[in-house]
Amino acid sequence: MRTAVRSLMLMLLLAAPLKAAEELSPMSLPAPVLIRVPTNGGVYHGVGPGEKLEYKVVGPVKLEVVIRQRLAEGSPGKPLTVDALGDGVPFMQIKVEGTVEEGGVILDLVGGLPSTATPAILDVPAGEHIVALVPRAGSPQLIANVRVASAAAPKPLTSTAPAVVAVAAPT
Repeated sequence: MRTAVRSLMLMLLLAAPLKAAEELSPMSLPAPVLIRVPTNGGVYHGVGPGEKLEYKVVGPVKLEVVIRQRLAEGSPGKPLTVDALGDGVPFMQIKVEGTVEEGGVILDLVGGLPSTATPAILDVPAGEHIVALVPRAGSPQLIANVRVASAAAPKPLTSTAPAVVAVAAPT
């Protein structure tokens, strides 16, 4: 029990310095998973077989997705595929390798080792969209981190109508 409490406290302490404005949380809010690795560590969210991680996004925006496999100690995983969907339509396949990340550890109640990071950039067009990450059938649990890589600056409002100046009438 003490180990679980320590892991939770460590996760909260390490998650605080992250740029909250850039990191997205999935709509279903599965329990966060803290990954400690040399690069691309931080807070991830798990997705198992038959599940999906969904994110509500307003574009245009580029999303940086980092996906890893949760591996049992001493056994590498096999390569697998994750489908990226935009409003329910598949638009990209992400291949996730099963190689163990050297020096990596998963800090939650389930444990295990993280696979090496598989990064992908998703281009989301203008408007409101639901972006989903869906593992293929038969996949082990995956863990994903989604961040806003860059958002397009809003375009200034322009009008072809002449400007109107209102003048108050004398009283």
